[in-house]
Amino acid sequence: MGAPRRGAQAVPHLAPRHPDARARGPAEAKATEVYTKYVITDMYAKAAQGMSAADAVKWAEGELKKIYEV
Repeated sequence: MGAPRRGAQAVPHLAPRHPDARARGPAEAKATEVYTKYVITDMYAKAAQGMSAADAVKWAEGELKKIYEV
């Protein structure tokens, strides 16, 4: 067993805890709403279930406009 490796493995408190941890600045309420409503995830799911990719993107665009243009 040698000395611990340098980097995120050796210093776990410096490693990102979540993929969003690298985002710059605090998330605003609208971004949180997109995340909690699974808009992006649902877009991929719709395409995987047979909806055309273009239609899935159009659906997601509509959902994002509902959230951001209020």
